[in-house]
Amino acid sequence: MPSTFVQATNGNNGSGPGSSSVTTTAFGSSTTTGNAIIVSVYWDISLSSNLTSVSDNKSNIYTLIGTVFTDANNNACQHAYCLNATGGASHTVTANFSNANAAFVRIVAHEASGIATSAALDQDSGGNQQTSATPAASSVTTTTGGQYIFASVVNAGGTASDTFSAGSGFTEPANSTASAAANESMVEDQVQTSAGAIAPDWTRTSSGLCTMRVSTYKSAGVPPSIITNLMPQILM
Repeated sequence: MPSTFVQATNGNNGSGPGSSSVTTTAFGSSTTTGNAIIVSVYWDISLSSNLTSVSDNKSNIYTLIGTVFTDANNNACQHAYCLNATGGASHTVTANFSNANAAFVRIVAHEASGIATSAALDQDSGGNQQTSATPAASSVTTTTGGQYIFASVVNAGGTASDTFSAGSGFTEPANSTASAAANESMVEDQVQTSAGAIAPDWTRTSSGLCTMRVSTYKSAGVPPSIITNLMPQILM
């Protein structure tokens, strides 16, 4: 089955530290057991507050991807995911930090169906920064078709009220922006039909420092067809 966006949620702690964790609002509808939850987290790392884990209120286990990327203004970013998640009503996702000094925390979570239930992560861009009104994430090359492309960006400098719009071929689903128009972070997605290189991009209100990351997830594929009504062959 192809990978498909289901729904999104987000959360933030404004501009200041004061908590060692930040939790999203609940997904708008009950999440479905067996789906994947994919998460983007941005925060100000200048006060030495490190992302230690991502968790939720359904006792799911999340994997942090790669290493933390930190830009020139001390904005850090990391992605995380949970495959074959336990779902349910009032599902929230939490970013947990090493101390209460994490400021400008922005968390966005997507529920996606049709993602492989094991070994789904294919590519991680590792993060990059650009000062531009048309920023683009580092290109990655997927190895299979039908992958779920999860791409995040944050306003890391410049005009704080700037907003982002999705790039060509991408969609910004509802509830995929954290702290809208206030040093916002936004996630766009795409189901890539065929394997190959992809570099997600955005349009920003004005030029400023942007920090981006992209991770890609293999689909569960199509189950084998069951062949019926085979006629026996008679050998002559």
